[in-house]
Amino acid sequence: MGADTKGTLDRYPLPRLLCFLEQKAFTGVLRIEEAGIVRELLVNDGIPRALYPQTIQALTRQFLEWGRLDTEQYARLMTSLSASGAQEAQLLAEVAGISPEELLKGRRYVLFKDLCRLFTLADAPFVLSAQTDPRMPHHDEQAAIEPLYLVYNGIRNSYDEARVRDDLGALDGHAIRLKPGSDELVARFGFGDEEAGILQYLQHGYWVVPDLITACDTDPLPVLMVVYALWAAGGLDAAEQDSVPRLRPKRPSPAPAPAPHRTVSASHSVPADVGTEANLMGDAIPDGRTDGARGPRSSGKTAARRDPSPAAGVPTQPAPEFVNTASPPDASKARKKRTLTPMSGTFAAARVPDMVVRKARLSATRLKSEGKLKPEAIEILDQLLDRLDAMTGQSPFEQLGVPLDVTSVDVKKAYMGLVKRLHPDRLASIGLEELTEAADALFKRFSQAHQTLSDPDNLEEARRIYSGQSMPDDPEEARQAIEAEVNFQKGEVFLRKSDFVKAESYFRLAVEGNPQEGEHLALLAWTLYQATPKAERDGRRDAIQKMIIRGLELSPRCARAHYFLGKLYLETGLQDSAMDCFRRATSIKDNYIEAMRELRLLTMRRERNAAPKRRSTIFEMLSLKKRKK
Repeated sequence: MGADTKGTLDRYPLPRLLCFLEQKAFTGVLRIEEAGIVRELLVNDGIPRALYPQTIQALTRQFLEWGRLDTEQYARLMTSLSASGAQEAQLLAEVAGISPEELLKGRRYVLFKDLCRLFTLADAPFVLSAQTDPRMPHHDEQAAIEPLYLVYNGIRNSYDEARVRDDLGALDGHAIRLKPGSDELVARFGFGDEEAGILQYLQHGYWVVPDLITACDTDPLPVLMVVYALWAAGGLDAAEQDSVPRLRPKRPSPAPAPAPHRTVSASHSVPADVGTEANLMGDAIPDGRTDGARGPRSSGKTAARRDPSPAAGVPTQPAPEFVNTASPPDASKARKKRTLTPMSGTFAAARVPDMVVRKARLSATRLKSEGKLKPEAIEILDQLLDRLDAMTGQSPFEQLGVPLDVTSVDVKKAYMGLVKRLHPDRLASIGLEELTEAADALFKRFSQAHQTLSDPDNLEEARRIYSGQSMPDDPEEARQAIEAEVNFQKGEVFLRKSDFVKAESYFRLAVEGNPQEGEHLALLAWTLYQATPKAERDGRRDAIQKMIIRGLELSPRCARAHYFLGKLYLETGLQDSAMDCFRRATSIKDNYIEAMRELRLLTMRRERNAAPKRRSTIFEMLSLKKRKK
């Protein structure tokens, strides 16, 4: 590669671009610009090594989050870093006794988080420079990240369904299958239990993507993300769908419904800091070295590389001029950050794989027999094994060890208590390195429970489910209740977009499917009211109000229904009744910002009206008369 090559991420999406650079053993700098900030990714032999500008004191803050530093040590480190200009790693070792192994884990995790954030950039311009950067030798190769693992997690953390479908547009009209002999490639992605079934279907033969989604009997997004990651890395065969014999689901349906007990891995929910510590830090992040699942590189660099070109017949864009071969295809326009929220009926815990449990028990037996463990380590080991045995079928409340009436604050405290005691890195620090795989699997479930119960709406829904009010005993009624909840969530999406026609249609389906759910009725009523022109609302207000009151009779602890009713009372001048409704809403849902704002405004208005008006003095009256003259 000679001169710099320019492009944009909407034309060459980052997953395809990184896989392309890895396949070509590219060495140089990838510069991505957004909002005036230039990020420089140093790449060596196709492997990401470092990202500039580097986040200041990120490593120190990360060890504080992991509980490896206390607040006093953190304060001393911050003071020393700003005063002495010493190396951060050196001070961490001197002040807190952080070992080289821990520093390596920390550097890899910080780099991983920073790299994952790049996937949120949808249409930023980039420049590729094929040159050896002088900063490259300063970075330990062991801190590098496996490119395919990064690509898949970047997709999971930053893509929504529309964005994945847009990037996969080149596969329309094509059938796909997993390339034969791609076991080594698949292992590098770090796929877990959730992806295993999808991979099995792809191994059996050719599928068109809609049929594959139906066969997997799950939400489309997880299937699409696996397909996208494999396709970006050249792991799929693609052919015109009518040119090959293809597989079809046994019971095709127009739209695949989510399975009643499907669970979403915690890492699929993306907070601002990208993923969860439980499954992203330490040894859970495959490195970019030549050992491990990645396999050794050949001496010729390109001999063992897969052809990055899509299968024959798959439409592609012209190749960029960094090398003379095929490149990532043209892709999306509109991008959004994705979030996944657990649905009603899907709060059940995922089963920890039996193989992981058996391996943990064998390791525990051997470690105890050696007699080298300290009493604290033995106690934690027993707790870990007990948790593994009890995890299956537990509610999120039982997983975190909290009661049904727990608050979101106590949920966080319980989760952080588990982090400090049973986290994989904690186990490694007390001689239980062999149990980190089991702890990682366990923490995926803890993280999911924490995510579910931290959200006020999900917390209320989970309370209802596990207090015995959730699903009917009859399977058909249970299926209808689940479909009703799916339609309700779709209605919420369109209501947020102010698409009242579609929102109304989905809310009506939700009410028909589960007429005993008051929140469904309340949201339908509010949608109807919002869709009514303001000039006509007076004539409909009473009917809407009755619907919301009926919803509250069915679900007295529906915070939004109380809020909607308060808004209706406010429009008719019933301020006392409105304040009562807003107070009930805030007592049910912590930090209900909209209801709190209404209460604050009403209180300020009352205080202003209640303040006695000061009478003007004789001097003020005379001054006023003079001004008028």
